[in-house]
Amino acid sequence: MKHPVGEYLFYRGLFPISSIAIILNKSEKQVEEILQCLPIPIEFKNLKGPQRAGFLEFNYYMQNQLLKDTDYMCMWHGLEVRVPFLDKDFIDLCNSIEPSIKFNRPIGKYLLVEAFKDKRQSRFGIGKSGFTFPFDEWFRNKKGFFK
Repeated sequence: MKHPVGEYLFYRGLFPISSIAIILNKSEKQVEEILQCLPIPIEFKNLKGPQRAGFLEFNYYMQNQLLKDTDYMCMWHGLEVRVPFLDKDFIDLCNSIEPSIKFNRPIGKYLLVEAFKDKRQSRFGIGKSGFTFPFDEWFRNKKGFFK
């Protein structure tokens, strides 16, 4: 699909368009037409490499998946969660930084690490741990759903 949404689905999509069409009882063409209606800012065309990936991550994956999952999982467990670093002014500032400063560094998230280097040991010394969804178990137990 020649559209940024197609690019996003290639990297982050759980199902190909053909499977989405089957699940929704639509044709692949109908699914593509719907997806191509999503608005894409003009400046997206000028983005390359990490900036382009960052745009897709921020505008699709984070907004449509991560924040929803965070909200859902926290409500399920009775927690109130605030996601840091999502202030609009802060995001605009980060987006204004030259890509050569943001991305061409020896370690990932270099600017964030540098910003907190004095506090990192005492407050942020705990290693990162993630979580996974049990997709394999869900798919095995719900085989009839995907027919």
